[in-house]
Amino acid sequence: MNAPVIVTDAIVIQAIRHTDTTMVVTLLTQELGRIAMVVSSNRRSRKQSVIPLLAPLSLVSIEAYMHKSTRMPRITEIHCRYPLATLHFNAVRRSIAMFISELLVRTLRDEGRDENLYNMIDDSIRMLDGGLEGESNFHILFMYKLASVLGFEPDIAATSYPFFDMEEGCMTSQIPFHRHYLSGEEKALFVRLARADIAHLADIAQNVEERTTLIKILEDYFRLHIPQFEGLNSPYILSLLR
Repeated sequence: MNAPVIVTDAIVIQAIRHTDTTMVVTLLTQELGRIAMVVSSNRRSRKQSVIPLLAPLSLVSIEAYMHKSTRMPRITEIHCRYPLATLHFNAVRRSIAMFISELLVRTLRDEGRDENLYNMIDDSIRMLDGGLEGESNFHILFMYKLASVLGFEPDIAATSYPFFDMEEGCMTSQIPFHRHYLSGEEKALFVRLARADIAHLADIAQNVEERTTLIKILEDYFRLHIPQFEGLNSPYILSLLR
């Protein structure tokens, strides 16, 4: 009996060398959600190498099969379905892609198909590749939007309240009975982010200090709402983007 074949569009999240001739690729697929697969890297044959297709956030289409004797599906065909013109060559956008890749590795779980999540990430990659005014703030807005899609969108409706309760994810008129809350300039900066959209990226953070503060706030917010989230390694470099 033939092994079932999986055919789907996908977003490359991460690719790690497994053996001399294979790599383990973490993908967000349109049909199956997040999944890890094995692919032959053909290191000795540049003509057949798939490595250029495995850069973080590459948009690909794949064909794979699951055999009973293997732990992970094996990719048999992989093709570029949308050529990214700048993402992997522009220094700022490449750094942002690395940040988003790490963020997705640490937040997404194997929970099956999620069309809204897939479309949000796919659309975001295309927009970043096309170039945006204020793009050095792109990863900050992306992280905020990811929280919304994952189900813990901050509620900032009551902006007149002086505090934002990070645990409850909402504004409050009273200081919470815990230390996870925002007030003063931090609260105002977070509200500015929450009100922003892709057309006003440049307004989110005006300088390195504001960018650093927002990344720290978002990391703390993710830690509170995703138990397995351990923080990121790449924010420092991105905080220096001008």
